[in-house]
Amino acid sequence: MQLRIGFIFFVSLVMFPMLVNTGVLIPETFGELLVSMVTEIVIGLTLGFSITFTINSIYLAGTLVDRNIGFAMVSVMSATDESQMPVTANFYYILSMMIFLISDYHLRLIEGLALSFKEVPIGTNNYNVLMAKRITDILGESFVIAFKMAAPFLITIIVANIILGLLSKAMPGLNVFMVGMPLKILIGFIIFLIITPYYMEFFNNLFHIMFQQFIDIIMNLAA
Repeated sequence: MQLRIGFIFFVSLVMFPMLVNTGVLIPETFGELLVSMVTEIVIGLTLGFSITFTINSIYLAGTLVDRNIGFAMVSVMSATDESQMPVTANFYYILSMMIFLISDYHLRLIEGLALSFKEVPIGTNNYNVLMAKRITDILGESFVIAFKMAAPFLITIIVANIILGLLSKAMPGLNVFMVGMPLKILIGFIIFLIITPYYMEFFNNLFHIMFQQFIDIIMNLAA
């Protein structure tokens, strides 16, 4: 938390000189100040949600994977907020953040923040109500992304469950529960070995789409 506060403080210092010549409107009454504050909060939440929903799709994908390969009861401590999170979700998050940093997307995020101050100056009280629908669309797209990430595991485990069901009918003495759990875990590890090399390209495309949505929201707010 201290690191986040310090980072926000220094980013604010860097961004402050950009606000000098942006035509900022100075509120003359308390009502105008209140409206400006609420508008800025809503704009900030809109931009933040456009990023957060995409990141949360990674968590959702990991949760779906864990529930299907038998890791539903296994969790680890999240380094960001000290909450419990699934093992695969934590793996996806760490891997995606590594790709995020080595691909300089954190610099693009700061550039996007600077663009938001340029295109939507503080105090303009300009908010497009259609942004609510755009955020809803992004939320729906994040669910689609999560299911696409987990699809190889979901489909394979469904096939494995069908095979186990057929075996239990063909061999009633077979203890499916004792065989099924280790089998699902083994299948999960095999799929991880197969598809992990493709995550670099997948997360790059995911972050590219995320920033396209981010810029699109900024330009619509400025319209």
